[in-house]
Amino acid sequence: MITNFTQTFKTILALVMLLPLTMLLKAQPATSDKNVHHDPMVMQPGYLAPEGDAAMAQVVTIGDYDNFKLGVDFAECSIANNPKNPLQYYAVWNSTGSAGGKGYYTNDGFTWTAGNPTWNQMWGDVVVAYDSLGNLAYQNMYGASTIQGVKVAMSSNNGQTWSTPVTANPGVDKNWIAADQTAGPFANTITGVMTANSGGSVSRSTNNGVSWQSSPNLSPQNLPGMSVCIGPKGSTQGGAQYVVTNSGSSFNANYTFFESNDGGATFQQRSSQMFANTVGTQVNGRNAVLNMRTRPYPNIAADNSYGPHRGRLYLVYASNNPAGNANKPDIFCRYSDNGGTTWSSAVVVNDDPNSAGNHNWFPAIWCEKNTGRLYISWMDTRDCPTSDSAMIYATYTDDGVNFAINQQISNKKMKINCTSCGGGGTPMYLGDYNGVAANEQGSMMAWTDFRDGNFGSYVSYFPDYAMRATLVNNDTLIDSLALSLEVPSVKLYTNTVEFSASVEPVPTAGSFEFFFPDGNMLSSYPSSLEMFVVKQGAVPPGTYLLTVTAKGPNGSPIHKRTQFFKVVNSAPSASFAANNTGICVGTTADFTDQSSGAPNAWEWTFQGGQPSTSTQQNPTGILYAATGAYDVTLKVTNNYGTNTITKTAYITVSNPPAAPTTSDASVCAGSAIPSLTATGTEIRWYTDSNLSNQAGSGNTLNTGQTQPGSYTYYVTQSTVGCQGPSATATLTIHPKPVATLADFDSTCSAYPAFELVNGTPSGGTYSGTGVLDNTFSPSTAGVGTHEITYIYMDANSCSDTATNTIKVNESPVTSLTAFNPLCANAAAFALTGGLPEGGTYAGTGVSNGMFDPAVAGAGDHIISYTTAPVNGCDGYAEQVITVYPLPVVDLGADTSVCANHTFTLDASSANAASYLWAPGGATSSSIVVDTTGIGIGSQTFTVTATSDKNCVSTDEFVLSFKDCTGIDEFAKALNLAIYPNPSKGVFVIEFNTQKPYSIDLSVANALGKQVYKDEKVNVNGSKRYILDLASQADGVYVLYIKDAESSVSRKIVIRK
Repeated sequence: MITNFTQTFKTILALVMLLPLTMLLKAQPATSDKNVHHDPMVMQPGYLAPEGDAAMAQVVTIGDYDNFKLGVDFAECSIANNPKNPLQYYAVWNSTGSAGGKGYYTNDGFTWTAGNPTWNQMWGDVVVAYDSLGNLAYQNMYGASTIQGVKVAMSSNNGQTWSTPVTANPGVDKNWIAADQTAGPFANTITGVMTANSGGSVSRSTNNGVSWQSSPNLSPQNLPGMSVCIGPKGSTQGGAQYVVTNSGSSFNANYTFFESNDGGATFQQRSSQMFANTVGTQVNGRNAVLNMRTRPYPNIAADNSYGPHRGRLYLVYASNNPAGNANKPDIFCRYSDNGGTTWSSAVVVNDDPNSAGNHNWFPAIWCEKNTGRLYISWMDTRDCPTSDSAMIYATYTDDGVNFAINQQISNKKMKINCTSCGGGGTPMYLGDYNGVAANEQGSMMAWTDFRDGNFGSYVSYFPDYAMRATLVNNDTLIDSLALSLEVPSVKLYTNTVEFSASVEPVPTAGSFEFFFPDGNMLSSYPSSLEMFVVKQGAVPPGTYLLTVTAKGPNGSPIHKRTQFFKVVNSAPSASFAANNTGICVGTTADFTDQSSGAPNAWEWTFQGGQPSTSTQQNPTGILYAATGAYDVTLKVTNNYGTNTITKTAYITVSNPPAAPTTSDASVCAGSAIPSLTATGTEIRWYTDSNLSNQAGSGNTLNTGQTQPGSYTYYVTQSTVGCQGPSATATLTIHPKPVATLADFDSTCSAYPAFELVNGTPSGGTYSGTGVLDNTFSPSTAGVGTHEITYIYMDANSCSDTATNTIKVNESPVTSLTAFNPLCANAAAFALTGGLPEGGTYAGTGVSNGMFDPAVAGAGDHIISYTTAPVNGCDGYAEQVITVYPLPVVDLGADTSVCANHTFTLDASSANAASYLWAPGGATSSSIVVDTTGIGIGSQTFTVTATSDKNCVSTDEFVLSFKDCTGIDEFAKALNLAIYPNPSKGVFVIEFNTQKPYSIDLSVANALGKQVYKDEKVNVNGSKRYILDLASQADGVYVLYIKDAESSVSRKIVIRK
């Protein structure tokens, strides 16, 4: 097995126990953000830091690439590389407690150790820098109760020991430091900058950090993010010290560039630029990406090489693209060839194809002094479709215009909104900067990683290569052991990789030698080579640890892989296993040699199998065509002898059983989740239909599912290992509805009952004092505060409950006398009976204290009476007034008939109890009228209908009798026939005339309203006419047929 540590195989890694230690952090509370123009560390209340701020350093290998996890600290980091030794790096992070920072050093580019100055009353924002002599400066903010400035400690041995810290800059926030690594007139000068109360503080040391001199403050500078770097001035090495200040507003930063040509004693302003806007989303006056606070810090670096762009000043920053709140940021690069006076157009550094959908922010930079290559790292969400998780990405450029293909540096995604990391505030403190350092061969990136739900302190090489070390055959060495050493891929790495090896423990007799048949170096990728571990002499048998080391040309990047192997000096011992010892007829079994003692020859015998023998070490696909129990024999051989083993009835072959019987289950989320059950033997549960991912075994399965959804499992049973077809069992977890009950307005004890509607989703049930059928009665509940419960149950019978209270205030005593019922045609009247007097009446049909039955209409109407409020409650009383409906009497439109005909007047009404006709005094609901007593002429008939409530309605009808001599002759001339009559609405009218006629047809209903008309219908001889009244209601209708001289009418009836 490949491992990622270099301790001997006897070393047991100790787990660092996390003790409950409450660390006080000097920062503003997590619940407030008193000054959005400062960027201190902010800790969650109750956060417990790991003991010593760090766990044991470890190499994290994923996909053959290494990240180095140095510990767990508190975000924000800086890293420096010793220009005199490319393998010496020092990296530092903020930490909790009074130290403010935690640093780690490596002297071989691989093994990291903690080493720190003696700090006290420190605030963090740690930064480190190397001068040309290999002296390391470590800058850290200090102050007893508030930040007063920064102190600097010095180390001459890469952070193993430190000088006493001395005060460097005064200030209140965000500092930076740079050291002159050239051989120019200001060689080894250290320049520090810091945001101060007024402008930006600048100080310098020319005696290796022993003492510091302040330069005039630079303005404007009111936002954190002041930065400094060293560059050449023409042919003068280190002749230019550049400072950029950060001012303006959080969402519209102003970068002001200054240059010094006297070693930082004085500065001249070169330009003021407004390049950046919002980064991510504006939250509480700050920039935030997924609740991670950030800022468009101006990162500057200068090209000190003697290449074509010597003296070029680079600026790198993050800003939304396109600009504007809630868009997503990109990384931008600009350069200046005249000391920051003018600047190139911005170039987007990140090359993700959908940058508008991804976040790219948090840049860190370093310009390597010999090559002039600018290295850039940043946080990038391109690998997360939801853009809420990030990885560290990096690239480089040699001119600020053309950038290498972006590369992943971190080897695992991290969730951005890390609520468990310990940072506080809204947006949350998750650090404000990362670090980069470089030498001629490459760089090392330092960052804070949230992958484990904490502030992991990580570093990694860039460019870099992947590494594998794989045993070719087995892990047993008799004479030699073969390994394949491989670089399967690279990240912009183009240099050579040289391999070496070592073994622990050193044998007490004999030795190991390492042989590389094709050399121990690779130069093109992907590629691999062979390595042999060769035993020389009488090496004692036992287990040894092999470490393979790969290095670049200057010793970095450096990576290691380990393998345990065994040395044997005896005959082998035969052993084997099959992937399945119980199988189905017609299927195969695979066999694996498990023999010890490094055999080099194998002889297999498979009773009942096809083929029946094999000389392979691990034969596969042995077919068994018939049921039964069969033996398997293995004979193994090496240079020291042979050994044979036979396993009797080892393979059992059976016919497959039927699918088991299963049952589904469903439950509401939040309730106890039931197990799925199946009936059968040797039950197995799978999550996929291919039966490749087994979830459990046995007749019940506790799925472990807790979230809403539908989960289908595939269930089989077996006979002695022969697995049959699958059945399915589905667990459905219904989502629990969320019931809410909004606040109720207070009500009054005399108010009427009202429907409760504050619960959501609608359709639930209310309960509580005064509640009946989802209505609340203040009078029933009584004065006081009452709890109302709302239970909502969805279609899956899943429910949720919400409660709230309703307050019933006492109403003043108010009364209203009952009203007598009245008919709808009664006269309007003034309402009375309310006490105390002076109140207001309201209700249907009420206006200005008058009640009009005609306006209100028939029915029961609530009349309310309200008086002036007392303690917020109107006096209220109500009574019901009943308006009786009038009988509905409608004799229809006046009409005329022939004198030789009768006519029926029908006043029938559903709510009439009696009738009275005039003239005549008839009391029936209808009467039949002829010319008796009338003759040719008109007569007015009046009917009075009275309801059982003594409500009266009347109607009049004028009937005219006319002389219809000749009409019968017209009807005979038409020879008219109508059928069917009654009908369902369609009538056939047949004519048979002796001469031509042009006639008009019309139909009127019982009210005399015309419902049909057809004019100038030609009839000559026999004719059939279809009269379609299917759209009309049931009833009696009159058909009128006329020409220019005569007319005739017929009654027709529709009955559907």
